[in-house]
Amino acid sequence: TEKSRSRSQKIGATDYNVSPGCDKIEISVRAPG
Repeated sequence: TEKSRSRSQKIGATDYNVSPGCDKIEISVRAPG
């Protein structure tokens, strides 16, 4: 999860296209937190 977070922050829009499912979960966890 931590790795995915770092990649999501670095890649940004690209991450959404690469793995929308994983990114969705990351955002869901980050949004409330």
